[in-house]
Amino acid sequence: MICIICSNKITSDLDGWGGGHNPWPVNPKGRCCGKCNEEKVLPLRMARYYKHKTRKDRINKEKN
Repeated sequence: MICIICSNKITSDLDGWGGGHNPWPVNPKGRCCGKCNEEKVLPLRMARYYKHKTRKDRINKEKN
């Protein structure tokens, strides 16, 4: 299996899983390797989460 982000071969994780990771939001389809998941996918997911959370908190404060 090939990583949709870096085009390297996806290898098994330490727990033996070799199916790769969900690459969303970097790419909506395919699978990504552990390195791309850690360095690109998860940071982008966290940034989007905190951006949304901060906006939602701001709206709630304005309502009160």
